[in-house]
Amino acid sequence: MGNSQSDSNKSSSNNLNSPVDPAENSQQQLSSLSIVMIPSQNSEEQKEKRELFADYLEEKLGLPVNIQIPENYDTAIDLIAEGKVQMAYLGPFSYVKAKQRNSKLEPIVAYIDRRTGRPSYT
Repeated sequence: MGNSQSDSNKSSSNNLNSPVDPAENSQQQLSSLSIVMIPSQNSEEQKEKRELFADYLEEKLGLPVNIQIPENYDTAIDLIAEGKVQMAYLGPFSYVKAKQRNSKLEPIVAYIDRRTGRPSYT
């Protein structure tokens, strides 16, 4: 099972002048993959999905996967903007805030609504 954990670690660094280049991480051989997800209202359901996702990624990548769900959106934004995680699951507004802090962040996927087959923004 993934090393999934609910993490309320607050980032103490707000260094806005040092954006991390995501390509720098891709040039290095990762020993594990760290992902942050914004918290949701149904934390038990989110925990189950997080564990399934971590297990799937571990199997496909052959790496330990650590998925963090912090107490609040700002901590999730801090973690991705400061390069403390390699991936993030963010909503549109959280992504905009993170992108303002780190201009080198790039989205790689969008949620597709099963009913419409189109990207969905909430």
